[in-house]
Amino acid sequence: MDSFALRLDLWQFRRSFRPQFSIVDDDALPIFHISHNRLQRSSAGNGFTPMIMSLLVPLFFVHFAVTATVETEPSPYPGDSLDDIAIWVNQENPGASLILATLKASNVRPVLPTGILVYDLAGRQLQFLKGGTPNNIDLRENFEINGQSQTLIAASHWYSGKVGLYLIDKTSLEIALIGDLLPTKLDKVRGLCMYHDQQNDLFYYFVNSESGQIQQYLIGSSPSKVTLVRSFSLQSAIEGCVVDDQSNTLYVAEESFGIWRFQANPNLPLTKTLVDKIRWFGPLKPDIEGLTLVHETATRGYLIASSQGRNKYLVYDKSSGKFLRSFSINGSQNIDKVTGSDGIAGIKTALGGRFPNGVFIAHDHRNTLGGKPLNQNFKLVPWEKISRNLNQTRREN
Repeated sequence: MDSFALRLDLWQFRRSFRPQFSIVDDDALPIFHISHNRLQRSSAGNGFTPMIMSLLVPLFFVHFAVTATVETEPSPYPGDSLDDIAIWVNQENPGASLILATLKASNVRPVLPTGILVYDLAGRQLQFLKGGTPNNIDLRENFEINGQSQTLIAASHWYSGKVGLYLIDKTSLEIALIGDLLPTKLDKVRGLCMYHDQQNDLFYYFVNSESGQIQQYLIGSSPSKVTLVRSFSLQSAIEGCVVDDQSNTLYVAEESFGIWRFQANPNLPLTKTLVDKIRWFGPLKPDIEGLTLVHETATRGYLIASSQGRNKYLVYDKSSGKFLRSFSINGSQNIDKVTGSDGIAGIKTALGGRFPNGVFIAHDHRNTLGGKPLNQNFKLVPWEKISRNLNQTRREN
């Protein structure tokens, strides 16, 4: 393109662009949206060239903000002590569902015990299971042990490079480690996610490392027996991962590059597809940390990624991989804003009076109260605050 054509396109953009604004009032917090689908072509000439459009359209990504209604009690330790969460749904009493969180470091000398924290949906700590240095955590329902269906939990432990498997006692609502921690063949273990092959009723976990290595283990009928079934790698550091059991798809966040999609079934070819990558004008920015899936219906859902460096969450259509919107969690009168999220988790399931339509939970790196620094914690957002903005995007598209 010559300089005259470039100047002409920019002149046409200035004359023809008519951004349309809408306001979403979330807890009296006005947030402006600019819909990039409403760019109007100039009536003169041929409008924008593809190059100009590719540069300018990303500047108008739709972003919205929500606020949390609940936050957990602060970590018992200072510094970067917390990381990831998983949500256990109490089928008999959804309002009594649990949040399982990893307390990965004490950051004091002498070193104090770390382990798994258990919270209720009001943010109260119910249990501290000491042991190991858990970093990421995930769970799957319907794992059969001695003829009984159980919830199986897995957590990666960064210091030992091992994985722990746990069960929930449905009466006491406490979790317990099964046997000993299980070794991996990885150095600097970081992320973990679980996978249930529903067709064959097989359970797996994926565990990854700071160097980009990924291993997949089959969990035996006795959870203390696991088998390495597959190893593969990416080029740089990874941590966040999540599996869509419905489509047998593994998503992995390569922190400084992008989000990848793999075939999760080890008996099928290991396909590798790039969902989105970090770009100068793109919505995805480093570091990419936690990933979670929220299923709206049997066929529709969202992949959400934590863009830690920008204090934002990027939402993608699960089926197409198309970027939809980004959002942040702003502060309200009683709860501060969320910054620097590691782990995230979301679910669209009725969870009692506080979260009748589900919940989105995010790690908060810099927790405060009235401007005073506190230890890290987790923030809980009613899912409908997020979904109503995403539904607006679907209508526009």
